[in-house]
Amino acid sequence: MKCLLINCVGGGPLARLGKQLVEHGLAVESVGEFSYEEWGSAKSAGQIARIISKLRTFGLYPLKALIKATRSDCSTIVCSTNPFLMPWVMTQTRRIHRKKVITLIWDLFPDALESIQISPNGLVGRAMARMNKSAFRDSDGLVFIGREMANHSLNKYPTSQPVRIFATCAV
Repeated sequence: MKCLLINCVGGGPLARLGKQLVEHGLAVESVGEFSYEEWGSAKSAGQIARIISKLRTFGLYPLKALIKATRSDCSTIVCSTNPFLMPWVMTQTRRIHRKKVITLIWDLFPDALESIQISPNGLVGRAMARMNKSAFRDSDGLVFIGREMANHSLNKYPTSQPVRIFATCAV
């Protein structure tokens, strides 16, 4: 079996997950937009660089990931919430790429907005919540990083899909 890992920023936990999947006999390919180092430097390189990185993250990357998924011979996509809209994009474009979609959740918007004192109840927050509800419903399975994240998410967005929980430091 072959899977495609979709995460905007390469390296880090998803790269370690990919190595573990390979160790268990799966063929893995990845699609990202930034290296871990490039992402860090873009965040501190000034306002223009941050704007460009946001355009790449929310504009170019979803298109790039969809093209890669469509051309890949994998059977399953493991799609992270980086950026938050990717699980929704991949589940809503299933007719194009024709793959199973497993959503890997390690952060959740609009809920994370509360941590920076921004109300998740505005127009953008409500749109994000609808995207989450749709992605949770339409994914073929959900993997959560951390039990607290799983409990919070499943209370807010119930699903009948299979759920797995990784310990916070497991990947």
